[in-house]
Amino acid sequence: MNCVPLIDIASLDTRTLARVDDACTEWGFFHVTGHGVPQVVLDSTLARMREFFALPRARKLAVERTAENSWGFYDRELTKNVPDWKEIFDVGPPGTVDSMADARPQWPAEPAEFRSAMETFAREAERVAYRVLSAISISLGHGPEHGLADAKSGQAAGGDGRRVLRVDEAAFRRGDVEGAEKAAVGLDRRVNQTLHRGVDVGLGVGEVGVDAAL
Repeated sequence: MNCVPLIDIASLDTRTLARVDDACTEWGFFHVTGHGVPQVVLDSTLARMREFFALPRARKLAVERTAENSWGFYDRELTKNVPDWKEIFDVGPPGTVDSMADARPQWPAEPAEFRSAMETFAREAERVAYRVLSAISISLGHGPEHGLADAKSGQAAGGDGRRVLRVDEAAFRRGDVEGAEKAAVGLDRRVNQTLHRGVDVGLGVGEVGVDAAL
């Protein structure tokens, strides 16, 4: 197997569940089709993302993420003490537990429709996330609702099962990275099939992403 598995989840039949089981065992992740997210929602999400990340940095910093508040814009993330080549915008529900007690959603004043587009997409992606988690649960020999109640109750409490929406822009396509560093980022992009911009919705240890090349 030399390609990341692509699985149609429109029907969670025996064949689909077998493919989910194989993908989780051999890869640990997979792409999905048949997710049912309307194209108009995807188009709107990506359009608002383009508009937000195209803003001058000073305007994006108006909703900067801080040490106290995990939600907002940030462009200085590190991976193993190495700067990431991307800008991000994270948002989730208000925090109510220790590690997230001060977390409060921050929404930029522009683009005007940014918040509504992100909230609409987040609802769709959450639905897909639960469907994927159900498929994994069934493939493990449990019922389709096994573990989902804990995830949903954790979200309601703002705990570890909270909803998280991240949108990001990779610097690689903006031309911000040159020379050897550009080659390294290009290799990472090919290996991880990372595209220009991505939208991720995480649920606990599981994550569902919708990526698009722009």
